[in-house]
Amino acid sequence: MKTKLTLFVAVLAAALFGMGCASTTTDSSASGSSGSFEWKFAFSEEQLKELGKINFKWSEELIPNGDMQSNAKGFHDIYGYAKPIEIVKNQETGINELVIKNKEAEAGSFYRLYIKPSGGRGLAVGDIILTQYTYLDNLKTKKDRPGGGAWADKTVVSAGNYLKRGTSSRYKHAYILFQLDKRNERFPDRLHLEIHGSNVPEGLHIASWSARKLISEDTDGDGKNDAQEILITGTFPRIPNKFEESTPSEKAPK
Repeated sequence: MKTKLTLFVAVLAAALFGMGCASTTTDSSASGSSGSFEWKFAFSEEQLKELGKINFKWSEELIPNGDMQSNAKGFHDIYGYAKPIEIVKNQETGINELVIKNKEAEAGSFYRLYIKPSGGRGLAVGDIILTQYTYLDNLKTKKDRPGGGAWADKTVVSAGNYLKRGTSSRYKHAYILFQLDKRNERFPDRLHLEIHGSNVPEGLHIASWSARKLISEDTDGDGKNDAQEILITGTFPRIPNKFEESTPSEKAPK
């Protein structure tokens, strides 16, 4: 009897563990480390409600060295305006920062920081991407913030600053949630951040930069994935009922 009870408890525990693992798929999981990945602040209550009805997941991190703990490999300035980009430790906060500052002749131009998603993870039209970044609060205009997203035509779903607990007050946190509408054929697959040089004479200091794709299915087969319908078109995906009679347009030709 004791052996049967022990076996029952073990099976029940395994089942509950499996349920717990599966439940993260539509919440905040990604194929990779996502324990500290926060994303719900970028969506409205209505959007979160509708997202809760579909299957979706977050992609792998598109900027693996965006935590600024290793090196500045991959970060670049397309136009050559910037001084050499490097990662340095802020002596006051003790936090590593990627610093981009233009050369003297281009000090009045935009500071633009670019990176290509790693591991061959290119950007495709229709991709919905959430990019988050933490920057030193050294801007002359405090209400301003670095912008960016993809170096291509895009539709911004939402953008702004957000609060992040347990971080230094010297930094601000911002995000951009957008859909890629058109590829930039000259400079494809580029994510970027930018701000006018006159607003950051000491250079733009980025303490972290993250980007992930929101991946979902096309449940109703209308050519738009479920997330697009919720976030971009403002419609909701129609989930067909297998017992529901097809409309004339959906019936196969005789």
